[in-house]
Amino acid sequence: MSDMSSMLVHLDASPRSGERLALARRLAPRHGASVQALYAANSSFVELPFSLSESSELGMLALKLDGERRKRAREQFDRAMVTPGVPVGWAELEREPAIWGFVQQALYADLLVLGQREIDRAFASDLPADFLESVLLGSGKPALVLPCDSAVTSDAQRILVAWKASRESARSLFAAMPLLRGASRVDVVAWEDEDSPLTAAARDRLTRCLEQHGVTANLHWYGTAPGDVGNSVLSLAADLGSDLLVAGCYGHARAREWVLGGTTRTLLKSMTVPILMAH
Repeated sequence: MSDMSSMLVHLDASPRSGERLALARRLAPRHGASVQALYAANSSFVELPFSLSESSELGMLALKLDGERRKRAREQFDRAMVTPGVPVGWAELEREPAIWGFVQQALYADLLVLGQREIDRAFASDLPADFLESVLLGSGKPALVLPCDSAVTSDAQRILVAWKASRESARSLFAAMPLLRGASRVDVVAWEDEDSPLTAAARDRLTRCLEQHGVTANLHWYGTAPGDVGNSVLSLAADLGSDLLVAGCYGHARAREWVLGGTTRTLLKSMTVPILMAH
């Protein structure tokens, strides 16, 4: 991806929805991007017996709960739009499953803005448990994922790139290039393993690639990869004061579910800063 001309922001009833929308609106003007918000959430009918109708007592209760969730999301959207800035379109899924419906619209966006799975029980049931990984792997689109338990106070000024010579890492790097060019500091970290040897030629190729795109980076080359790469990357991000992490999203389909790789799971579970990743 050479630009970020269209952003799709996921909205639900959780308090962090407004933060995702606000961040997208701050980033969009830098890249001449449009912003679309899409409300997608579980229907309460999913938890009811199949035989129940909407006109039943439980069915009407489910409709009421769905309406309350939508109302909370819309209120956050309306509050965010009071602040001057990029106009944002509101859209919502009808009866489509949350994952399938969101993925279908994600296919036409340059960048997705998503949230880490909520740990607050009040909002954890608003989405399928595998919503985030399913959208990341199912759409194949670059996504900016925001943490659920720490506020985003800066906008991609100090960026750490976790590099590995792989398709996923390369897609994430090039998706982030518009942000890297505008950052005040860029760091790149890499470890050597059997699949990604850190030869001098490989290091030079990456350095030249970044320079050709107008990015000067501080390079951190390490030896053998640690046993827990995910937490090592997050620790380095904290030490460097990074406010954005760029990393490949690794995973595969197994039966009817998407399964993330170990490092990707760790990053998405323990993240404290936004992560831009692509599969």
